[in-house]
Amino acid sequence: MRTYRTLMLASSAMSVVAALLSVLPGDVHADGMSFPRVTASDLEVRATAQRAVVWQRDGVWEVHIQPVFDREQGGAAWVVPWPVQPTIHPSSADFFDHLELLTSPIFVQTCTEDDGGGGCGAKMADNGGSTKQSDQPEGSVVVWDQGTVGQLDYVVLSAGDGDDLVAWLQTNDYEVSTEASDAITEFETEDQFFFVATLSEEADPSRPHIPVRFVLPDLVDGYYPLRLTGLGVPAGHALDLTLWVIAPGSYGTAHVPDSHPFSVFGPSPSPRNGDEFDQGLDAFFANHGSDELALLYSQAISSNLLDDQRCNEESWDYTCVSYSEVGIDAPQIWAPELQEVKTVSGGWIQRYQGRLDAGAMVEDLHFTKIMEFYSIKNAFYLTSTGACPSEDDEYVGCSVAQELRHATWFLVLAMILLLLGLGVRIRRRR
Repeated sequence: MRTYRTLMLASSAMSVVAALLSVLPGDVHADGMSFPRVTASDLEVRATAQRAVVWQRDGVWEVHIQPVFDREQGGAAWVVPWPVQPTIHPSSADFFDHLELLTSPIFVQTCTEDDGGGGCGAKMADNGGSTKQSDQPEGSVVVWDQGTVGQLDYVVLSAGDGDDLVAWLQTNDYEVSTEASDAITEFETEDQFFFVATLSEEADPSRPHIPVRFVLPDLVDGYYPLRLTGLGVPAGHALDLTLWVIAPGSYGTAHVPDSHPFSVFGPSPSPRNGDEFDQGLDAFFANHGSDELALLYSQAISSNLLDDQRCNEESWDYTCVSYSEVGIDAPQIWAPELQEVKTVSGGWIQRYQGRLDAGAMVEDLHFTKIMEFYSIKNAFYLTSTGACPSEDDEYVGCSVAQELRHATWFLVLAMILLLLGLGVRIRRRR
């Protein structure tokens, strides 16, 4: 009976304490958990010398390449070899730019809000007829297709050997340097198709080149051509390449290079800004072989792919930063290719970066599908500065609200002591 009365008295007293706590000012927290607050952020969008997308689209592999073409060279030829006959289409610069926005590293600084437990502390052209007429010399060259894409006149051809290909280019007034001629002559041309393009006579030098889309219906696995480029890379130089791979798949599959090694780029400590990120990337390439790729981003294509913010989906607090917070206007309309990826393709987007010298390009890049789940950091770099600064500038670390919380805990302690005293008194009277 005494115990019952004591418990009833204690319950009543604690109800009074709860009522007092409910009317006292203070911060609101969820279950006493500390949530980070974003205090600073930055998004680094930097295009490399060469950008390309390898995309399995409706079961067919495509390669989108944004050409690096010296306008001052006039009739210089851009030659790209393929193991199957490609069809040529214009791609979209927005596709590349928006991919950059989605996958570039973002740096976020946070502080931890106090949880009340004490302590202070981001002219498209169709495949119309070419203005460049091709003359075919005697030899093994066969022209399969020709047209205009963007500001480039192109042909697709095959050749029995490199000498015939060089002879054809020279006969058709393409400017081919001695180094390029030597590289093409050495290249194995059997079972290869060559995309050869040059600036059209109507090209406007002030306009940027649009990317070119190569559709490769007979290609079995993901592919990116390197060998011919490698033959023309001078000693001591490297191709700075950014390559996105987009392919369907579930959480149990991935498309990874099987011709070149790759490693996940995860610098430690976590970079706080673009300069530290670049330093970490320099260290990665210095400590790995020239043929090794850095995997910078790997993320499932989900419903929030084209949101106006980037989120760290691997953190328990799911920190998000809007593009406006990092000074970037999110696209009002995302590139149609990305809208298609989101609604149709599914799967994964991965971003690789390489600094490939001639020795690293003796073999083309091949990708294969594997049954393995990769848990990869998604280029969202968080740095915590500890407890958030106080709102009280004169006393950093303990705000007025915290002083009130200290007073609240003093009241709680007093009520507990009162309960204990009442309990002891009741026992003595009985």
